[in-house]
Amino acid sequence: SPPLKRSSFHLTFFSFQSPTLKLTLGRFWFLALVVSAATGAQTSSSPYGEGSSAAAAAALGSSKLAHSAVTRRDRLLTASENYQKSMRQVTRAPTIDRVTAAPNPSDELSQRLIAAFPETSGREADIVVARAPGRVNLIGEHTDYNGGFVLPFAIDMDVRIALLPSDEPRIRIHREDNGETATISLDPFPPKGDAWHDYIAGTAWALAEHGQPVRGFDGVLVSRLPIGSGLSSSAALEVVTAWALSAPEGPAVSPLEVARISQYAENQHVGVMCGLMDQFASACGVDGSALLFDCRSTEWRAVHLPEELA
Repeated sequence: SPPLKRSSFHLTFFSFQSPTLKLTLGRFWFLALVVSAATGAQTSSSPYGEGSSAAAAAALGSSKLAHSAVTRRDRLLTASENYQKSMRQVTRAPTIDRVTAAPNPSDELSQRLIAAFPETSGREADIVVARAPGRVNLIGEHTDYNGGFVLPFAIDMDVRIALLPSDEPRIRIHREDNGETATISLDPFPPKGDAWHDYIAGTAWALAEHGQPVRGFDGVLVSRLPIGSGLSSSAALEVVTAWALSAPEGPAVSPLEVARISQYAENQHVGVMCGLMDQFASACGVDGSALLFDCRSTEWRAVHLPEELA
């Protein structure tokens, strides 16, 4: 995706089309007026101005400001209620143009898998590639775990696993960037740890906890998301693992449920008490759109981005 033109995008999109931003700015404006009103009231009752015409004018002005603020607040609340009604009418999980998928395996990834596990040679036709994108958030930092609104979008940088499903109750995963290979048991599941593959083990455990079948595989992990860059590489790893463990058909639950299960893995197994936004954006991303997500009700809709920004 091209760099975000924040200034023009702010003016044309956020200021005029985002009810959430309007409501937030309106609340700040209302608070400022209330403070002004309180200051005026204190002036009118001070020993220096009591009974004077200046004090009376200040009190009258404060009263008008307070009345104007209440009227503005009521209008904002009405707009918010109308917005909530529109959210309730949208589809919870659109199914078109989704960016999380199982694309056809490339020759390069197939060769990497065979190089990591030579015994898989000759099974190239069975190789599956699962992918999950990272995300950038436009509005709502730190509001997802407080039940607020967020507006993330999935990006074209992703995490991929090229894999061959296995009937063995274990995962063998080779990490391409550092050459490490891990073996993860699926029966029983391993205890919590602090290794990179705990995200994979935790997702397998979380799927089983939610009644979803998991299938072992031999795989190669390739990431185009820099670790610690704020692009949600851990959430993408959890989501792509859910796809890999459900290969070749993919998860039997909705993308939003995949996000919930992935979040559960990070909260309960990895030990990071994150909100749902990162996993949601990776699992439910829609090509060319941001995702307006109500983290309290989990209702959401795709918001089309201008072509020069998408």
